[in-house]
Amino acid sequence: MAELLTWVFDRYSPRGRESSLSLSPPEGEARSLSCILLGGRGCGKTCLLFLTAVMAASELGRKVIFLSPTPIQTLPAPLMEARAGLDPASLKKIKFVYPRTAEELLRDVACLHEAAGAPPSLLIVDGLECYLRWGGEGEQAHQMAARLSALLCDTSTFLSRARAGAPGDPPAECQLIVSLDTHPERGAEASGSDSVLSVFERYFPVRCTLGRDASCAGTRACRIYFSGFQQTEGRDSGLGRHWELVYTPSGAMEFTPIPEKSQAGKVSDPYGSKRTLTV
Repeated sequence: MAELLTWVFDRYSPRGRESSLSLSPPEGEARSLSCILLGGRGCGKTCLLFLTAVMAASELGRKVIFLSPTPIQTLPAPLMEARAGLDPASLKKIKFVYPRTAEELLRDVACLHEAAGAPPSLLIVDGLECYLRWGGEGEQAHQMAARLSALLCDTSTFLSRARAGAPGDPPAECQLIVSLDTHPERGAEASGSDSVLSVFERYFPVRCTLGRDASCAGTRACRIYFSGFQQTEGRDSGLGRHWELVYTPSGAMEFTPIPEKSQAGKVSDPYGSKRTLTV
């Protein structure tokens, strides 16, 4: 799943802007179809997920299901600069669903296989922490995390099988990206952040973390890095790669790859001080 995100980062990097359409989109079967996006409030997770949905629909022709507890009224600011180049017809490939509670999310995901037309090839769920909060506290939150994760992964696998030979959509697996706020209002203390994350790690083998280090202090910038347990043989899976995400004065997002020699040091994992990673 990291392949799709790294493709988006590369497209919105200085090299990608200079090369226009010369960067190849991710092709072929990915070893890991699921990824969890971690970051604190205000780090731009929703914008990043929306950008990924827009790119997948407009440039890869993918059908996208975007689930969120909060309705998206307009294009996020980082996408406003690029809206002139977006094909309105392609954006119709994105279907927005707004379940308000954990039970509504479970119901909506369970019904995805009943939708008419070609099955989606990208499933995005933003704001999982909201559904954990509505699903209860403590052990109840852990159980809800497991139920949601299992259903989402099973649904992604089912839709991937259903897509075999599906007309009207380019061949692709149904990939899955979810986001989790690492500093929710109540979630970290009420649910036990480390134990909840350990539940998600069973189902989402790849983590994309938006964090900050000393070089980002006082700036509208953050580090993005991937970690996980599954290396993709023979492919550029993105695991171990780092980017700097900078918000320009106009509100656009720009991703700059960080060379390996500049990645040494400690980068704080925003899910808690116990998870400071040496990379």
